Amino acid sequence: MVASDGVDRRRINFLQKLELNSIFYLTLGIIFCLIIGNSISALPFFTSGPNAVVYRVWGFSIIVSFAVITQIVFVNALSKLDVHEGILYKSRIKLIKRLTFVIQYILITILVFCVFQIIFTHGYFRDLILISTWISFVFASFLLVILIIHLISWLRRNMDYTVLAYASAISIIFVNLIFTLLYITDEVRDDPAIIGSNRNAIVSFTSGPSIFSQGYNISSILSFISIWLSSGILLQHYSKKFGRLRLWIILGIALVYFLGLFQYQFLEYFSEIRIAYPSAFDTVYTFIINASTAIGGILAAVALWSVAKKVRQDKVRKYLMLAAYGTMLLIASTQAISVLSSPYPPFGIATITFMSIGSFSMLVGIYFSAVYVSQDNKLRYAISRSSKISEQLRFLKNMVKSQMESEIEKNVRSSIKNLSTSLEEESGIQTDWEEKVKDYVDMVLNEKEKMKRP
Repeated sequence: MVASDGVDRRRINFLQKLELNSIFYLTLGIIFCLIIGNSISALPFFTSGPNAVVYRVWGFSIIVSFAVITQIVFVNALSKLDVHEGILYKSRIKLIKRLTFVIQYILITILVFCVFQIIFTHGYFRDLILISTWISFVFASFLLVILIIHLISWLRRNMDYTVLAYASAISIIFVNLIFTLLYITDEVRDDPAIIGSNRNAIVSFTSGPSIFSQGYNISSILSFISIWLSSGILLQHYSKKFGRLRLWIILGIALVYFLGLFQYQFLEYFSEIRIAYPSAFDTVYTFIINASTAIGGILAAVALWSVAKKVRQDKVRKYLMLAAYGTMLLIASTQAISVLSSPYPPFGIATITFMSIGSFSMLVGIYFSAVYVSQDNKLRYAISRSSKISEQLRFLKNMVKSQMESEIEKNVRSSIKNLSTSLEEESGIQTDWEEKVKDYVDMVLNEKEKMKRP
């Protein structure tokens, strides 16, 4: 029986690693697909020539087919991650998980419908962009709000500048999503109801600067800087092995690269190349622009990977890796520029539809890595007593401590409320137990510290 249990556990661990590996390779493939999908419309044979429209339709069909297949596989992999978990899977998270999958299949249906409509009618409904954009951005924003609430709750109990940096970064990403949604809506709503094949494949801006476009640009810059800063804090540990100067040079190059995209006067230095090789320049420049958000996602993912590498517990490492994949996918899918002005075909619509599974993976990964450690006495003790605790483990330790205090407070509050109600009925004296909850929680935590260590 024991041998059988051991074999089952090894099989489960193997399957879980297989699912995580599949998600890893899927994420890399998706990121590459998103960059190519948003840049492909600038290729010369897609913009000019007798068969340009046909090539665009074929390219769009291939991109959407890849997006649909990877989303189905990604959803299937996510559905199997919690099958054999020892952790209590809360009903609210279960509901969010089901809602995520339903929304993802709705978005897949929109993608498939859009492809068939373009193939058979040589046009598509403008509202397909608006519907998919609103569904993706609103749901992703909803999940980010949930994560922000948990991060703020943890910060209220244990202030930590690394957690604060991540809470600030996610909050700015949330603001960026709102401005992006309003920006897309403002640009697309005045386009024709049916977008035909005579529409250009390259994005053009039909209106002048607006509060939404300015908000989008400012929040995009701030979100990248906040991601860059929080990632740099988590990667500080590697400065000892990699070299502090070398690490910050690499991070600095990434920051200068992104900020340089908003300095349009830089293009004047390449005016001769633009004139001599206009098609090649447009292709390379479009690729560089579309790769910027992916670089931000990769930075954030590498920082979370660095935390995961420090944790030996398989399940916690799994959740942290899932958070890394989700963060990379969410940030990379926020590229809005490719659906503005409703190009034909709408290549960017496939990019936007990855937002829901990216935000869900990030939420579940960060939340359950903290919850699981808070319920695992041995792992929590090992982390808290580590004499060589790095910045990465301190980030996890403070979230775990806050989550554990939150759970204890809920239990203490419930017990005190029931007991005080009973005492009030018996004695007729009303007690103010709310002010004493924190004292009781501290008492419980102190008693737990005095207990025998695992």
